[in-house]
Amino acid sequence: MFITTIQSRGFVARWGFPFLLALGLTCCVMATQSNSASIARMFATLAIISLIVACVLGFSSTDFALDPSRRRYRYFATVLGMEVGTWQPLPPVNRVVVKFFSELPIAGRRGWQVNNPVHYYIVMLSVGQSAKGIIVKKFHESAKPEALELADELAAYLDVEVALFEQA
Repeated sequence: MFITTIQSRGFVARWGFPFLLALGLTCCVMATQSNSASIARMFATLAIISLIVACVLGFSSTDFALDPSRRRYRYFATVLGMEVGTWQPLPPVNRVVVKFFSELPIAGRRGWQVNNPVHYYIVMLSVGQSAKGIIVKKFHESAKPEALELADELAAYLDVEVALFEQA
């Protein structure tokens, strides 16, 4: 079975983990320094909750699994070693596509687009005779070699060709 992590950690997982870890440790110190039993309990409770959530964020990921022998794929989350996600039927794949993609992010409370495009390479499984595809992973443009490497691995695994679509 072919498995790859499909998303880099989002803002919450990337910054939430160290923040919650620091908050939990700070609350532990505050609980031991407090003169009042009720305040010490409050800090201890906050410390326990912060450390548990930090552990969940720190030990979780989002992945893509491919099982061509059973003709199925899935996106799943791994949280503390448990995999959560359902298998989907795999349509006939005729090639692996690496496609340049650019988007204008939305910024601000009013939802204005900013004129600072973000560029990506998307690795996807192309479904024959269809405009649809299965997105495996999105890479920042600076990680193009990793995108091509993943595409080559998938193509070898599925015994199909790789198609690269650069920006126009």
